[in-house]
Amino acid sequence: MERKGITQTNSDSCLLVTSGQLPELTLEKRGVTMYVQPNYKTKKELKEAVLAGKDVSVFQPNDMFGADTSNGTFSIEGPHYPLPHKWYARVTVVNGSVTKVS
Repeated sequence: MERKGITQTNSDSCLLVTSGQLPELTLEKRGVTMYVQPNYKTKKELKEAVLAGKDVSVFQPNDMFGADTSNGTFSIEGPHYPLPHKWYARVTVVNGSVTKVS
């Protein structure tokens, strides 16, 4: 995929714009952490909801790049901000719904 890269030079006021091949950035490579909806207070509550077949989805707050969270494996943390994050999980998402929690 052809993309333009921006590289900062030694001068703080000058940017060098180059074109060329850049690696495809994915959610896994960027290390993006996300949340689940609804907001579960514990990982145990999340696991129980998924096992019970409840609809649980994944989202990235303030996502200005439109990350595709409909399929894949993602890192999740909870509960949502402004509460302190107390649990972390890896989830598998199929067709927009969480199907596995580890």
